[in-house]
Amino acid sequence: MLDVFLAIKAHEEEKQVHPIETTEEQCNPIRSLTQQQIIFAINYTTTYLEHLHIAEKLFTNNTESSLSALVKGYKCGKLDEHYLRPNMFRPIEFEAGEEERALAHKIEQQLREDIIAKRNERMANRLSSFFSRNPHLTIFSAFGSGHFFGNDSVLHHLKRMGYTIQNVRENDAIAPPPKPRNKYKFNSLWMRDKPAVSKISVEIIEENLSSATLYFFVFISLANVY
Repeated sequence: MLDVFLAIKAHEEEKQVHPIETTEEQCNPIRSLTQQQIIFAINYTTTYLEHLHIAEKLFTNNTESSLSALVKGYKCGKLDEHYLRPNMFRPIEFEAGEEERALAHKIEQQLREDIIAKRNERMANRLSSFFSRNPHLTIFSAFGSGHFFGNDSVLHHLKRMGYTIQNVRENDAIAPPPKPRNKYKFNSLWMRDKPAVSKISVEIIEENLSSATLYFFVFISLANVY
């Protein structure tokens, strides 16, 4: 699997790895569906796949052409949303009632909202936050291909935030990140690293006990102690 390969590669090169989603978010992406809707979606999908298998249309030229178009679109930088249309709920040559098709379409829209749209926005926000905290780092981010399509993709959210998106092709040279310049800290003119401590010395110059008067001269040294 690609994600495992990337994780191992990062570990071998001693690079930090940060998840873009939590385990809970990964394991429960369909929060908006009820249990009855989930059961219906599973039954509807398995019935449709059985129909395709019987019709000998599963993993045929249609699937291969879709994958080829997906790869070609990625190479050309044209990631249209229609590539992401799921095949599981297509009513073509599938004997299902109008009510079942309507419910299947409604569930499909909810799944797209939960699994794609909401996650895209959340991941884009987290990426932007990570970029802001690490402006001098070159960051490699890996996403599933479904998060690159449509007007609600991760890339479109980043564009709306002001980021510039450029396609990286096979022969493009990627320059290393610039090294941060040495930073020096200068205190303000009247700022001291440590608080000044005054040396106070007291010396009796004249003593006149008959008049019960004592005269003191106080010499204060403001020399700083570091």
